[in-house]
Amino acid sequence: FTPELRAEARALVSRYRTGPIYTPPSLEGTVVSPGIIGGGNWGGTAVDPETGWLYVKSSNSPALLAIGPADPERTEGSYDIDRSRRSLRLESGLPVQSPPYGTLTAYDLTVGEIAWQVPIGDTPSVRENPALEGVELPDRLGVSGAPGPIVTAGGLVFLTGGGDALYAVNATTGD
Repeated sequence: FTPELRAEARALVSRYRTGPIYTPPSLEGTVVSPGIIGGGNWGGTAVDPETGWLYVKSSNSPALLAIGPADPERTEGSYDIDRSRRSLRLESGLPVQSPPYGTLTAYDLTVGEIAWQVPIGDTPSVRENPALEGVELPDRLGVSGAPGPIVTAGGLVFLTGGGDALYAVNATTGD
């Protein structure tokens, strides 16, 4: 967004362990991306059997995974997930990463390629954040959320982004 926010985000992330996908949680905290609701893990997919296209809603939200001493009443292990430390937000409340926060991707399975990918939805809490006053933002920021898509024979993909809106997207173009 701005050089100052980028510096704040880098300083925040530098306090924790980072690494490639599947880097395990740690005592100090591990930044994982995609996060707990990240990627296309939750919402499922939709397939159009006529066109051979697959549609996936993805969330682009990292998470902080940390472990701490286990409660012997709860588990036999020495460590357990520390649920009190998950947020990767800046002091302003903004996410640590830049948009898009959620996308819809169409895969053409007949040729094994991405046909298109678009940000889906918007994130009003980011758009209205005072720290971004005067910053030019994209038309669609995308939105994180678990809901998956539904594709119709009429050439539309319907989905939500986890908010109050229902989106209808052209299955061929992503518009």
